[in-house]
Amino acid sequence: PRNTKWLNVTPIQNLWEQMRLTYDYGVDKLWVLNVGDIKPMEYPITLFLDMAWNPRRYDAGNLPEHTERFCADQFGQEQAEEAARILNLYCKYSGRVTPEMLDRNTYNLETGEWKQVSDEFLKLEAEALRQYISLKPAYKDAYKQLILFPVQAMANLYEMYYAQAMNHKLYKENNPQANEWAERVERAFKRDAELCRDYNEVMSGGKWKGIMTQKHIGYTSWNDDFPADVQPEVFRVADAGRLTGGYTFTGENGVVSIEAEHFHRAVDAADAAWKVIPHMGRTLSGVALMPYTAAVDNASLSYRMQLPAEQEWVDVHVVVKSALAFSNVQGHRYSVAFEGGAEEVVNFNGDLNEEPANIYTKFYPTVARRVVEKKIRMRLPETDSGLHMLVLKPLEPGIVFEKIVVDYGGYKESYLFMNESPCRREP
Repeated sequence: PRNTKWLNVTPIQNLWEQMRLTYDYGVDKLWVLNVGDIKPMEYPITLFLDMAWNPRRYDAGNLPEHTERFCADQFGQEQAEEAARILNLYCKYSGRVTPEMLDRNTYNLETGEWKQVSDEFLKLEAEALRQYISLKPAYKDAYKQLILFPVQAMANLYEMYYAQAMNHKLYKENNPQANEWAERVERAFKRDAELCRDYNEVMSGGKWKGIMTQKHIGYTSWNDDFPADVQPEVFRVADAGRLTGGYTFTGENGVVSIEAEHFHRAVDAADAAWKVIPHMGRTLSGVALMPYTAAVDNASLSYRMQLPAEQEWVDVHVVVKSALAFSNVQGHRYSVAFEGGAEEVVNFNGDLNEEPANIYTKFYPTVARRVVEKKIRMRLPETDSGLHMLVLKPLEPGIVFEKIVVDYGGYKESYLFMNESPCRREP
């Protein structure tokens, strides 16, 4: 058990079901409610009192009407339906686990459960904020107290613990992205304090100062015998700022999906070096040789992957940033090869021009989508272990690689070219 005085974490369905059970079994003279901190619990207390006055007024079918009637009293009838929907979802989500019990291990990271529940709260926060902005000024403080603050506080808490779970996972893999998730944990922890400060000191001119001071991050037992909220532990990969490579990917469900910056080995040109462009493209980043004016001879990016030993053929999808053929009007090229196998040369933008045959079928659609994807059918060289090294070589300057997908029977067309496959990184 943990102290639960910070926020309302009572799904009204739970409260209604238990009190209905109590009443049906003959407890019909006196109900006593242990509230804890009264201020965050206005709504569940209201339902409790309304049921105590008339226990059979609400049933499983009309219970949501209570929420809507409560919201109409607080924010006006025109806002009641949406406010009730958000309030009910908040109670449902927060009722899954109390904030004091929540930690990085609560949900399953590997199955995507953690991301799902965190995203649900973030979506709810966006919806609550959208309604808050639309309210008349007279309703804004009440809405913040009853709905917006609890939703924002819990969404932020979920984001923090999800980020911590990701940080620990990536740190174990020696993945430099662990550092980004560590920073997310730190930002969320600071935002928690900022949200509480706004409730205590800014909202309603400080009328509710001291209400949101309950500690809620750092519990290890039922009591709150610790001086202040404790930021969750995070780890950092020491050399994350350098392009050190070392990634090895494992095929899963017939496909290997790789972000361009997660190479096993990078070889620079004589006067140009590989640079990561953060947030380039549809997913993580882009990788390009810079400066663009230097020759690209002998430069390469290599991607190491484990494929089934019996696999003979694969389709390699190479995704690059769309670019016009500025240095060679015949088109810009790169080569693709598995070490020990045949090399294929790909011209990715030779038809990316305003010629009548291309302007509406190639040029405009590509400009709108911002990437060029090419699929190359390739024979795998024989190996005993199933380990393969895919090598990309730019043959012209100005090529930005974004994603590589190796399909051996499992790839389904995807605008984001699927999530990245499992990988490990050598120290």
